[in-house]
Amino acid sequence: IVTSGWDGTVRLWSGEGEELATLEAEVGLINGLALSDDGRFMLTGGDTGIVRLWELRWGHAEPIATLPGHRSVVLNVAFAPEGVVAASVAWDGEIRVWDASPGGRGEIAVWSGAGPVAFSPDGTMLACADEQRRDVTVRPVDGGQPQLVLGVAASIGDAASGEEWGVSGSVVFSPDGEYLATTNSGIEETPGSLMLWEVASGTTHATVFQHPFLRDTAAFNDDGSRIATGTCGFSSPSATASVFDVASGDLVFSTPPGPCGHSVDLDASGELLAVLVEHDRPNVQIWDVTTGQLVMEASHQPSLAGSVQFSPDGSRLLTVGAHGFGRIWDTESGDPLLTLKGH
Repeated sequence: IVTSGWDGTVRLWSGEGEELATLEAEVGLINGLALSDDGRFMLTGGDTGIVRLWELRWGHAEPIATLPGHRSVVLNVAFAPEGVVAASVAWDGEIRVWDASPGGRGEIAVWSGAGPVAFSPDGTMLACADEQRRDVTVRPVDGGQPQLVLGVAASIGDAASGEEWGVSGSVVFSPDGEYLATTNSGIEETPGSLMLWEVASGTTHATVFQHPFLRDTAAFNDDGSRIATGTCGFSSPSATASVFDVASGDLVFSTPPGPCGHSVDLDASGELLAVLVEHDRPNVQIWDVTTGQLVMEASHQPSLAGSVQFSPDGSRLLTVGAHGFGRIWDTESGDPLLTLKGH
């Protein structure tokens, strides 16, 4: 297990919760952390503009390259699914794509952009919002010419009044690469949206959901048949999270009205929905999407910032929050199994 934080450290943990190593990343406050699919490499990016590549070994990690170029805070880093092709995006309005493999050619391309980045499942395409976060561009990783430009803001704002709201949240490919999901928060007068786009044509598949206070989070299940997002009910009672059928865009399940749903995740089957809510306690919930039953409830304090994530087999749930520790839960019993302290 690998975690990072604004304390500038990366911490490695065994599956039993033993802290194996604390690494000074030397990139400032860490905003971006990514692991390669084979678990061999790690990327860190921070507020100094530095991106660093690491090789992971059991119990420790060695820095093997510093990827220069950014002139401002690094917001996000990502690995392509295969090999060691990496991307970083920063406040300087640039996306940098790297062949970071040992002996690789280094920088492949530099594009303008400032929003979240995501690789397609096969690693051949990269999606990122532009500097104004109004459009999302999808490009081949090894070529750079835009293949698609998705006019996201046109569907969720009013250009005449200047009330355009672009992609402030997430850009996520479906597991089969057929769809691209974009989220934006919006404001009460201009609702945020969860939208699905067909990658092959660049057309809108569905505006799945609109809400005055949509959260900047979206998660697919493993076969891409369902997608979930969180919501807040600042002005009126609202569900904390909702699940939708991707093919039809229809609502499958919504939680009862409650406090703000900060983070969501679906298990591999899409039958279980995890939500981290803004609440004193308990603030971690798992719902059965088919029956609508609350199957687990637990407390991870506090919830002003945090995230939830299922293990691949759905038997565990990882929660993290603003007090700098993580917890791993048994999803069947609801019992806490491990506490990851140190940040």
